Amino acid sequence: MKPESRLLFSEFPSAGYTDWKKAAQQELNNQDPETTLAWQVADLQGKPYYDSAPFILHAGPVPASITLPQVTVLQTSQANSLALQHLRGGADGICFRFAATIQEITFHDLLTEIEWPWCHLAFLLQEPDESLVAALQNFLNEKKFDKHSLSGALYFQTFPHHPQVLHKLVHTVDEQRKLLPLGIVLPDGTFTESVARALAQATKLIIRLQAHHLPAEKTVPSITFATETGTDFFLEAARLRALRWLWFQIAQAFGIKNYQPADLFIHSISPAWNPERYHPHANLIKGTISAMAALAGNCNALTVIPEQEDDERLARIARNISLLLREESCFQQVSDPLAGSYYLENLTAQIAEKAWQKFQTLVRA
Repeated sequence: MKPESRLLFSEFPSAGYTDWKKAAQQELNNQDPETTLAWQVADLQGKPYYDSAPFILHAGPVPASITLPQVTVLQTSQANSLALQHLRGGADGICFRFAATIQEITFHDLLTEIEWPWCHLAFLLQEPDESLVAALQNFLNEKKFDKHSLSGALYFQTFPHHPQVLHKLVHTVDEQRKLLPLGIVLPDGTFTESVARALAQATKLIIRLQAHHLPAEKTVPSITFATETGTDFFLEAARLRALRWLWFQIAQAFGIKNYQPADLFIHSISPAWNPERYHPHANLIKGTISAMAALAGNCNALTVIPEQEDDERLARIARNISLLLREESCFQQVSDPLAGSYYLENLTAQIAEKAWQKFQTLVRA
């Protein structure tokens, strides 16, 4: 340190825990700040003062998050029209959510005029079946895309007990390394429960596929997670960081030595939120908080759902939240921006530790 710097910092006496507690007690009318300012959410506890952080293996450089507006597929031509509007409005791709009433998927009609090699396409579906695999295979054979030119993911609410369909699906996209076919949607639950259950589901899926001669070297890199993101900025960001860290540990346990924390693709989705007392900008505020948490937690794709998907103005506002945070607020100019924060590192470690304990119980069941 230069002499000038030493002189500058000598003007400010160092403050530690004792100084903080004394000042906090004065502000709290002599109440104990350790108990008064502490908080608890489900099985997670927060302290008002941290002076150290546990070691966590950080993700490293994660590619900038892409903007994926959601289009619910009720009628194919209408969904295609809405998707094209989003792409022309600056979106990096589309997140197609298929309604439960959809009986048949026609990729040719849904993706008319959409150049898949130039955008990222995610598909949220109920469950993989033979018709889905056949439709996707026919579409890929028809278009004859260049090898590894497509990026996207297929997410499923549930998976069949027999892995034959998944086996076919993995082989169908074998030549498209960036098209991830084994997408898992984090279930509802507390911050630790949702992570533990998703990891257990992914682990059991890999083991089932291994039993049918599909090696972990093929399936682990094909896993991707989608999760809804709420408004608790710090806990949501810590949850995404914990999920990435724990999945890396599982990948190492399966012997995937060249797999890195940054290799996991996480898709964050901000559901619409529209309570009357916060009109007219409720979803704008909520979507911004959720998007900031997801970006700070190193998500790879971001979907902010508008109050009404077919309202062009509301859809544009929701789409522009992630675009503005990325391009003008420069949210992803720093890799893992929360790394080193005692508070966030402790939250991440706490979620990871409790989720790992629950995960071990689930995989043994």
